[in-house]
Order: sequence, then structure tokens, then C-alpha cells
Amino acid sequence: MAEKGFSSIGIDVKVNSVALNNVTNIGDIGGEPNQLETTNMKSKVQTFVPGVQQTNAWEITCNYDNSSADSDYRKMKALETAGNAVPVEVTYPDGTKFASKGRVSVRLPAVGVNAVPTMIVSVSLEEDWTVTDPAGN
Repeated sequence: MAEKGFSSIGIDVKVNSVALNNVTNIGDIGGEPNQLETTNMKSKVQTFVPGVQQTNAWEITCNYDNSSADSDYRKMKALETAGNAVPVEVTYPDGTKFASKGRVSVRLPAVGVNAVPTMIVSVSLEEDWTVTDPAGN
């Protein structure tokens, strides 16, 4: 399907099985491991081994909407208030699925003149991402 890549059109983001409607950006999926230094007195260069993977909070940026009880903002605020770890899932247009689990918080970043207000859904991950390859590949 994607010899040269594909568009981000159609990426689906779900938090606790709630499909977010107005996503404009998603954060990195995965992270780099900490580097544990192993340099010794005989080394001519610093050496390292990989340590624990760093997982900063995973962020989703959405256009702000609080116009109804079914709005993304209200649904995400309810998850934040509940305080439970919930599943998160990202599905790419080629069918690849990325899944994890974490606790949700919501914030409204600064907004300026001639701009669309946004909200940031931050998920403090409690699990590593799992990847499910597209069917038939």
C-alpha cells in the first residue's frame, strides 16, 4: 500500500474506546532507552548499554470542543476525574494498531489571536506499546 508512505488522513485515535473526533497531532509512540554508562579505565571512548525505556506522557492534541455532553473535552475530563488507567489505541490507515494503557489528564494550552483553541490529552503510560500488524501482511 505505502511504497512511498501514506497520508495521516484516517489515523484513528481512541481513549477508553472513545474515538476522538478532532485530533490534529499525536505524540511519539515508543521511546528511547536510558543510556547506562559502562566506560572503564581502559576505554578510549565512552561506552553504554541500554537501560529502562523512557516513556514520557503520550500527548494527543485536538481542536477544543465542549459544545455537548458527547464532546471530546467532556469525555476526556470524565476519564481524568475517574482517575483510572484506560486503554489507548492508535490505528494507522494501513491497519497497523498501536495499543497501551494509562491515566488521562486534560489541559487547555494558551491561545492567541486568529487561532483555533486546542486541548491536550495527556496519557501517563503504564505499559509499553504493543503493535498489531495489518491483517494479511
